[in-house]
Amino acid sequence: MKKLTKSKLLSVIFGNFYNLNKLLSFGKLWNFILGPRSCGKSTAIALFFLIEFIFDGKKFCYIRRTEKELDETKAKFFNNAIPILQKMGLVINDFKIQNNYYYIKLNDLDEWQECGICIPLSQSEKFKSNNLSDFRNLVYDEFISMDINGYLGARGSTIEFEKIISLYITIDRDIGEAYSNKTKIFFLGNNASYYNPIFLSLGIDKYIDLQAKFVSPKGKPWIVQQVHTSEIPALADNNNSVAYQLLNDNKALQDYNFNNTPFDNQGKFIEKINKPMLPMVNVCYNNNVYTIYYISTMDLIYVDNKGPSIHTLALTTADQRINYSLVLKANKDPHLKQLQDYYYRGRVRFSNMSIYLAIGQFLCLTPRS
Repeated sequence: MKKLTKSKLLSVIFGNFYNLNKLLSFGKLWNFILGPRSCGKSTAIALFFLIEFIFDGKKFCYIRRTEKELDETKAKFFNNAIPILQKMGLVINDFKIQNNYYYIKLNDLDEWQECGICIPLSQSEKFKSNNLSDFRNLVYDEFISMDINGYLGARGSTIEFEKIISLYITIDRDIGEAYSNKTKIFFLGNNASYYNPIFLSLGIDKYIDLQAKFVSPKGKPWIVQQVHTSEIPALADNNNSVAYQLLNDNKALQDYNFNNTPFDNQGKFIEKINKPMLPMVNVCYNNNVYTIYYISTMDLIYVDNKGPSIHTLALTTADQRINYSLVLKANKDPHLKQLQDYYYRGRVRFSNMSIYLAIGQFLCLTPRS
């Protein structure tokens, strides 16, 4: 067998699952990967981290929000990656986690080598005095919570962003230097929702485009990759799975954009409806005004271009950011709550694609409850 090189290994290692190489080619330090479960995001990161350590000695850091979350996944994160690398011809004799540090033994004669650490973000301040300058790859796993109250701090708080910045600064230090600008951090999240305090604090909500595979504004140190099931060869037959069939059997659950359906396959939600309907409220999103109607005979909400002059909800602020003072209220506007509820049940129709994308983007960037 020819000797494996790092570049050769990275070119073939990801197989038919999520491939990290395109994202790496942008050369960004802060990398957000949003995609469906089981597409291979976590395994790709685990493979990359192990390869980076074996070939370059770069240690890694695995992060979860709380100690409880960390305890549930820290031992499992590398389970798929180890046998894949062994099958490719890399000699990995053993791998273990002990006292929140990862260790690897590359062959029988080697000593155990410390290769990584795992940290609960909620306790990250404990590591401020540690010398972690040889840790150059970080991953924050499941950084998007499906529960609006699942983030650190109070609702709408930026404490989670402050903690990840503080931890990143601690790890990015170099010997004798305050920073190295060499540390990569990967954020892994399910694309069921995009609402999270890190996006908001970085202003990513202003740039996000639900139709773009990569969002990487010039001059910004971050990039967002949106992965869809249709892009993953290994998931091409996903619709034959029992779970997928059960999902489709429940007619109330439809494949909106947050459920990983390709955007060019969303036509079933775009429809011109000419039936008696009740105008409920106008909404203004990015300087465009739409009217929300209710059709009682169909139990549908219909969204069209501006209709009658009725009360208007400002969904975005003057600088075209989401109006979070509106959407984070405990007692949400009833019209907005009904729109959300019906949208997630697949009971909303849009008169054209541009309205669908605007309202879909707003709902993706706002919490469900």
